[in-house]
Amino acid sequence: MVDWLILDENNQEVELSPDKIYFLSHPCTSGGKGEVKNRIQEEEIYQFLVSNRRNIKVIRPLKIIPDNAGYGEAMDVCFGLMDLSDVSIFAPGWQSSDGCNDEHHYCSITNVPKLILVSKDFFNLGR
Repeated sequence: MVDWLILDENNQEVELSPDKIYFLSHPCTSGGKGEVKNRIQEEEIYQFLVSNRRNIKVIRPLKIIPDNAGYGEAMDVCFGLMDLSDVSIFAPGWQSSDGCNDEHHYCSITNVPKLILVSKDFFNLGR
């Protein structure tokens, strides 16, 4: 299992709060892995979040949006869920996902804080 870091927009490590609701933005069909591997990674990330931070509330759109939903319908659901969230967490590969990019932009226009998830191994390579 990958060990993750949660960083703010200034690349500072942050701890998640049980007092907030987090939206997990993760690629579904894009991001370089394909849908099956994306869903596996999203589950691993979720398990990391809940195992390391007691009582964390995470909204997981990949578990909520129906498989047969079109892009517009899926994004409407995501934006509605984001409106219920205090903070959005962006998983690796988000930059190559149209949906995640739309969610990132939505955070910017609604002033929702954004966190970025990176593997400790990847982050340590840059130091």
